[in-house]
Amino acid sequence: MNHQYKYICCIFSFLFICSCEPYGHLEDVETNGQIPIEQAYTDKKTIEAAVIGSYASMRKYIGIVSYLSAMGISGKKTVHSYGEDSFLNNAVSPNSRTVMETYAGLYRSIANADEIINRVPKTSLYDLSETEKNNIIGEATFIKALSYFYLLRMYGQFYDINAEYGIILGPTKLDSNNHPILKPRSSVKETYDEILSLLNIALETDIPETREASRISKRGIKGFKAKVLLYMNSYEQAANISSEFIDISLRETYIDIYKKAHTATDVLFASPTDYSRSNSQGGGFTTGIAPGSAYLESIHSIEKDSIRKSITSTTPQLLDITGFKWKFSYEFPPALLHLRLAEVVLIYAEAEARKTLINGGSITDIPIAVAQLNKVRKRVGLDPKVPTSIPEFLEMIRLEKAMELYYENGEDWFDLIRYQIAKDIDITTIKPTITNSSQYILPIPLDEIIQGQGVITQNPGY
Repeated sequence: MNHQYKYICCIFSFLFICSCEPYGHLEDVETNGQIPIEQAYTDKKTIEAAVIGSYASMRKYIGIVSYLSAMGISGKKTVHSYGEDSFLNNAVSPNSRTVMETYAGLYRSIANADEIINRVPKTSLYDLSETEKNNIIGEATFIKALSYFYLLRMYGQFYDINAEYGIILGPTKLDSNNHPILKPRSSVKETYDEILSLLNIALETDIPETREASRISKRGIKGFKAKVLLYMNSYEQAANISSEFIDISLRETYIDIYKKAHTATDVLFASPTDYSRSNSQGGGFTTGIAPGSAYLESIHSIEKDSIRKSITSTTPQLLDITGFKWKFSYEFPPALLHLRLAEVVLIYAEAEARKTLINGGSITDIPIAVAQLNKVRKRVGLDPKVPTSIPEFLEMIRLEKAMELYYENGEDWFDLIRYQIAKDIDITTIKPTITNSSQYILPIPLDEIIQGQGVITQNPGY
């Protein structure tokens, strides 16, 4: 059975979260021992543990972040190698273990979320009120949407809404022998439509408007929705949603974001960890790719951006490589930052600029968008930008995001692709290793293609 369907279709004999350590403000939830699946959703305590486990499953994504950074401009090779050269050189193999583990891990996150979505409605009102059920289902629905989004932009042609190469969407049906019926990949538009549908469902629940970022809030869902719409080139909608964020102040200093991690007010969603050198989900996740590159360092030098550069060491000692974004010390527990307020206001700036450009406007029509860029710069003590044209402003946004978000979620890589497709840049002048469009996305794991028996198609060029 192929990896993806193995994770999507299996009827778990034991609750998937039993091995997941509690985190954030939820450390009082115990999951000692293994819980039979028929008991997993019969009381509030185990249901809450299942929700925590679904959030914790997003840690499976941690392993890819440094590789995505390497594919763009914010990763460089250090003193040892476990296959990272292929990511740095944009020549990734379908046999890559990282490619396979990330693909399978994200589908497992979807399976975990589906377990909650399917089982919680059947729980007695004695154990959970309808409001509690509603919120738990909303959280699981968001995790499913986010997992699909991550899968699409890594393994699907996310940059072309009309492309056929999306991802496989569930749920999966079983045949009479209880074997999964293989499904082909959905189109990119179908995938985006499903992601938006799931986000809208989550927004209709009673999830709190704001809360600690270890669990999703409505504000966080709205931020992700704006990001999805930006990727879809739905600029007016992206600008409308992200405009809700432009009056919110950036409260933490830049370094305090990483000290506070999921408790920072500027962080909208994060996967906390409990760092230890023996815990690959909580500790270092690089295997020889460190933050920083000559290209990125030149941007910092030109911009005189000493604050943001200073908190990411570019010459770490071997044992101190983590990939998390501060000087490789563990006074504070690190976290995988999925979305921050600064990114959302830059999403607004870009969406407003692109919408205005399409409609024949000029840079003088978007002073609020320019102000958002400068709000991000002000926090790190940089002079404001005064763009003279929208194309110039768009490039300012791209470079600002590279400095602000480097090594967090591979954002500089995905921006390179989006800007290349929009004909804003020539990607080969930034990453000469990119010689054709097949390198814009990762291959579907080879095992998946083989086990798919011709139903699952490989990405072009692999």
